[in-house]
Amino acid sequence: MTGRSLRRGRLAAVATRAAIAIVQASVLLGLRESYQSPADDLVFAPLLMVAIFVPAIAAAGIGELSPGLLLAWMAAAAILCAGLAVFAVSRDPTASGPGGFLFWCGFTARLGIILLIIHCLVAATAADRRWPPTAATSCDHFWTLVVRLLLAGLSGLLAYGAVVSVGSLVRPVDIVEGTARPDASGIVLLLMIGAMHLVFGAATRLSSGVGVARVVLMASLCWSLPVIVVLAIALPCLLFLPGRMPMAGFASATLLGCAALLILLINAGPWPEGRAGSRFLRYARWAGAILIAPLVAGAAAVWMTAYETKGATPASMTVLAWMTIAAPFAAGYGWTAIVSGTKLR
Repeated sequence: MTGRSLRRGRLAAVATRAAIAIVQASVLLGLRESYQSPADDLVFAPLLMVAIFVPAIAAAGIGELSPGLLLAWMAAAAILCAGLAVFAVSRDPTASGPGGFLFWCGFTARLGIILLIIHCLVAATAADRRWPPTAATSCDHFWTLVVRLLLAGLSGLLAYGAVVSVGSLVRPVDIVEGTARPDASGIVLLLMIGAMHLVFGAATRLSSGVGVARVVLMASLCWSLPVIVVLAIALPCLLFLPGRMPMAGFASATLLGCAALLILLINAGPWPEGRAGSRFLRYARWAGAILIAPLVAGAAAVWMTAYETKGATPASMTVLAWMTIAAPFAAGYGWTAIVSGTKLR
């Protein structure tokens, strides 16, 4: 492939991402204008979640996933977003009440974390067929995916601001009344969309500092292992104390967060020039892989206790989705550590 064709491909990707951001902003503006009352939340909420996350996944997946896999992942993400939003509206009364704004902020953040993890797993599977994925989920690859998703979300926000600002130029009421005027801030924001998408190519290929990041992450793994072991033992035990049942959601989420942290730290390798690091660091990776399964199992036990007490709630269903994602990961790393620990050491 020649340099000219590469440049054309990059320009096409930038143009596609900019178009996605503008379309996403237009849809979000239309949803905002059409919203009437909390009675519309059952229809409005799933459309809003789909409009927020699916375009970001599309922009981040361009150049990373094959078209067929990207379309399948976008369809699955749309179903997940819509389903969880409908469930949240139908089961939690605070979703449409006075505190609805704070509820949806938390819901959007939790859903974003779920989609980020799944997106990384999808991209890792596409790049590396082995399980658990090795090089595909290393520090630099994970950094690439996170930067892509963050830039896609930021571009969407900039596009939304631009569409809202520039939209004042073409409102029929303003034209009839003669009050339409150039909106400099909107035009600047519109131009910034293209600039943000140009950052994709440079930021996602940035490799400087990766070696330092790996050293810091592996050192963090060594220091965090004792703390994670204490949390894995203490949090489930705290629930048996009187009045501690409301902490069940926090405890299960914390245990799953520790499991996700271990997965990230374990995949900080391989080391530069093929070096695996000191023996202490190698065995820390092995111990971390062994510890993931008990963390997920503890989170499942805590979740079952809370489910028997409170039943199905949006928060508990979010934690269940996290556990569904983490369970095969825990099984894969645990099996690899037991059968062939040299892959992790």
